[in-house]
Amino acid sequence: MMHNATRYTLHATRHSGYIALISVMILGAILIILAASLSTVTFSQSAGELDSIFKEKSYFLAYSCLDHALLKLVQDSSYAGSETYSVGSDQCTIGAIGPDPGGGSNAFLIPATAMIGSSTTKLQLTVNSETLQTIKFEEK
Repeated sequence: MMHNATRYTLHATRHSGYIALISVMILGAILIILAASLSTVTFSQSAGELDSIFKEKSYFLAYSCLDHALLKLVQDSSYAGSETYSVGSDQCTIGAIGPDPGGGSNAFLIPATAMIGSSTTKLQLTVNSETLQTIKFEEK
């Protein structure tokens, strides 16, 4: 009788080893899937944050172009725009400055565009042609 009990114990121990091994493999697979999911979410968030940074940088670069155009208009009232302006290693474009179709005869429209990475910002400033006071500011 003792011999059968030992045999049963050995048989049960072998099956326990297989169960433990399969359990470890299943848990490992779950952990790998979980880690892959978390890294994908983290990567997506990083890409979104980078786009946000590019958008903010392009906005302020275009705004700098508008400031530069206003300065040029103060220095020379016949300044017509249509130039590329460098700010550090980045560039923005001042479009052609002309009368604002909806602003009356005393209004100039100053367009500016800046692109950083995949983000482009287009700003328009409408100013009084005599005082250069802002009438309207908008992002297109």
